[in-house]
Amino acid sequence: MNNLITTWIDVIQEITQYFNWDTGDFINISKGKIIDAIEKEEKIIRSKLRPFYGVDLSILINRFSTFCLNTNHQPDFVFTTSGISVVTQFSQVYKITFEENTVETETNKVKIYPDQGSIVNGDITTQIDLTNLVINTAAWGGYTFQKGDIVFLVQHHYETALTDLVTKAAAARILERTSNSQLAADGPSAQTLRSEINSMLESILDHFDNLLEIPLKAQDLSQEPVNYNINELGSDETEYL
Repeated sequence: MNNLITTWIDVIQEITQYFNWDTGDFINISKGKIIDAIEKEEKIIRSKLRPFYGVDLSILINRFSTFCLNTNHQPDFVFTTSGISVVTQFSQVYKITFEENTVETETNKVKIYPDQGSIVNGDITTQIDLTNLVINTAAWGGYTFQKGDIVFLVQHHYETALTDLVTKAAAARILERTSNSQLAADGPSAQTLRSEINSMLESILDHFDNLLEIPLKAQDLSQEPVNYNINELGSDETEYL
């Protein structure tokens, strides 16, 4: 899996009916299928933005967000980002589960499952070294957790507008291809998401109204538009001049 613009947990927030928010389990879908949808839709969107923004759409400063499951003890916990040190600019999800350490109820031991890289055992009272970032003791903000608590730490290497665009596109692709019509009907329709996507792209491509922080390429923006040819697999088959 490459450094994608969005993550599977962002997509799941658009189609929440495909995820059990109590247990952290997927419903009638897999993480792999979500990532596959992200990859295909991202290729399409990158091809549309490439003539104006170039190949590199990333930003210099990473964004972090927190999602908690089963954390009845600290349901509003948010990582203190000053306690997180980025090793590599990357976008991915870290699932952190609190494990039993002793016979006591409360525990500091955690097991971290990154989307990419090795599973890491750690302790929130010490520094935890991961492949792409380091979680320092300050990141936990003094919160107390218990066995079974689950926290997702999401690291983004792309800005919000671009992340939202690819997220909605991937969610729409999943809804368009679902085999469970009732499950798909429990959330937003693919048509609604596609309409939002088209509006966002129109704002970016037609108006250049600073929806994206990344700079435009130096070129004549009055040139004739390119008719893009994207196949069903999301591959760009456009013949560029």
